[in-house]
Amino acid sequence: MDLKDKSAGGVLLAAAPGRIDLSNADQFQAALSAALGKAKTALVLDLSSVDLITSGGFRALVIVLKASKAQNKGFALTGLRPLVKEVFDIGHFGQVLAVFDTVRDAVTKLDPDSLPHLEASRS
Repeated sequence: MDLKDKSAGGVLLAAAPGRIDLSNADQFQAALSAALGKAKTALVLDLSSVDLITSGGFRALVIVLKASKAQNKGFALTGLRPLVKEVFDIGHFGQVLAVFDTVRDAVTKLDPDSLPHLEASRS
């Protein structure tokens, strides 16, 4: 699975496509781990294009969360669609994973020094 990514200061912004299920969860985890390795201070994952995530995807997210803590980096999710948010809420994953409405909100919380780089990359 390919994640689209770009840097904004120390934060790496990544976007996941489509469905994340058992058929591609290992590739998703590998792509997330690689993205985390490229991030200097934090990884922000935009899930606004994801219309389904199953247990395999959640497992990958938790593994990368643990790795981010071990590397002293932030990790957050943004842009949850209503159905995906409902699954997050049912599974109480929002209590484990940092979830923000927008990329800007996540960057503000995880690495405020990268905020000017985020704003510059959008203009």
